[in-house]
Formats: sequence, C-alpha cells, structure tokens
Amino acid sequence: MTNYKTISIELTKWCNLDCLFCYSRCPSDIIYDELSYDSFCDFLMKWKNNGGERVLFTGGEVFLRNDFFDLLYYAKSLDLVVDVFSNGTLIDDNSAGLLGKYINLINVSLDGPKEFHDHYRKSIGSYEKTLEGLQNLSNHNVHFALQCMITPDNYQNTAWLIDIVKRLKPVMVKLGHVSKMGRGKEAADLW
Repeated sequence: MTNYKTISIELTKWCNLDCLFCYSRCPSDIIYDELSYDSFCDFLMKWKNNGGERVLFTGGEVFLRNDFFDLLYYAKSLDLVVDVFSNGTLIDDNSAGLLGKYINLINVSLDGPKEFHDHYRKSIGSYEKTLEGLQNLSNHNVHFALQCMITPDNYQNTAWLIDIVKRLKPVMVKLGHVSKMGRGKEAADLW
C-alpha cells in the first residue's frame, strides 16, 4: 500500500440535493454499490498501519450513509485526524454535538445568497437548512469552514457572506470556482 499521509474517501454517492455543478454527478435514480463498514474499517486500519494520518470523508452527502458515525468513531479510534465535507442540510443539534467530539474540521457548502444557493442546489429551502446546520455546529464549537463557489451570478454580492462570517465565525472561508467536471462541465455559464 502506498504511503500517503492524507486521503479523501467518498463514502457514498447518495445526496439529498441535486446541485447544478456537482463534481460527482450523482444521479438520484441509480442504485450504487458502496463499500461495507467492515471493508472501510479494514482499509483504514491498513492505511493507518502504513503511515496514514488524516482522512477526509466526502460524498455525495456523508450524513445519508447509515453507518457514517460508526465510521467516524472507528477512524478516530485509530487516532486519525478526521475532516468531513457536507452540504450541511442534515446537521441537527445531536449530530453537531457528536461531530464536535470526533472531527477536526467540517467543510460546508454555501453558495448564497439564498436565491442563488437554492437555485444552484435545485432545492427551495436548502439555504435555510444549511444555515441551521451551521448554527448547530457553531453552538457546539465545532470547527467548520465555509466552501463557497464564486460565479458570475454571485461574485458582486458578498454582504450575505460577511454577515454569516461575523455571526457564525467559521475557522476558514474557501472561495472556489465551478470545476469543469461532473455536472460542472454542463454549467459553462457558471465558470
């Protein structure tokens, strides 16, 4: 096994949103085979024993995987530094409290303001659900980063972002561009 110190693992392709520029292009009408809990644990143990130090759990949406917290606990039991990527819509108070005990950082996608975020996510109300998730993380002092896609539609309006940063105090704000992969290849108007 090659000795990488940091890896990213896509735990699932399932997602509760249908984002216009998703890098993963995860159609919701397809059944995906996923590695079992035991297979992931076996891999993580072997990787850790070969010098692994840090893992990023990503998806799809990691919170849709029924054994997500079990995988999180196992990774932490191996003394790995654990980061997570999420759209934030499923982070309730209980989840935020658990995350605070086991992760280093959670990256949450937010591409506001509201009308842009909901449009990009193809889900009315997703902006508010993401803000609720971020508030839950903030309430539990969980380190989180905002992952914001800058597009021709939203780059001139930053008041929404400044307000959220002042109010919720993320440890980092990551500004990015739409990648030309997955559904992003078909979203040339957002490059």
